[in-house]
Amino acid sequence: MSWILSDSNYNPEVQLFTLQKHTQVQTPDLQMTQPKAMAFIYGTDFVLFSNSPDANVNQVAVQLIANFGCNQSDYSGFTPGYYKPLP
Repeated sequence: MSWILSDSNYNPEVQLFTLQKHTQVQTPDLQMTQPKAMAFIYGTDFVLFSNSPDANVNQVAVQLIANFGCNQSDYSGFTPGYYKPLP
């Protein structure tokens, strides 16, 4: 690409960088154990965001947030230290 710019009377500066590539190696698994056991289906009930980090969150305390967490009042009564998935 730089040679095209050079031929057009531009003076490009090339900066090399390392690109970290995310590759999904297995289908994600999401399950709820309380108050009622439930398995969620990848692609139907949930999806991953691009470049989502890998994590294993077994036995993590979860507390749901009302109203998508848009208002400060949505967090009243929330227990600090719990994971906050949004509805």
